[in-house]
Amino acid sequence: MWIRELRRALSEAFGTKCICCFCGKLIEDEPAVTINLGLGDEETQLMYSHGGCIQNRLHSSIPFIPPSEQEGC
Repeated sequence: MWIRELRRALSEAFGTKCICCFCGKLIEDEPAVTINLGLGDEETQLMYSHGGCIQNRLHSSIPFIPPSEQEGC
């Protein structure tokens, strides 16, 4: 598990680009949507998506606010 955390920290520190888990394309000109999957036993997997890709795949009853419309921390 520590390798995954190290990889994520290095990616964030050096600005490594993310690949969208839905379309397989590089996420370049917008903030990536981070999807954190809980796999049990404290294991997780991070995936990234374009805002439009996840919005197109969510059921219409699920609200989604694209990162570009969200307020910063």
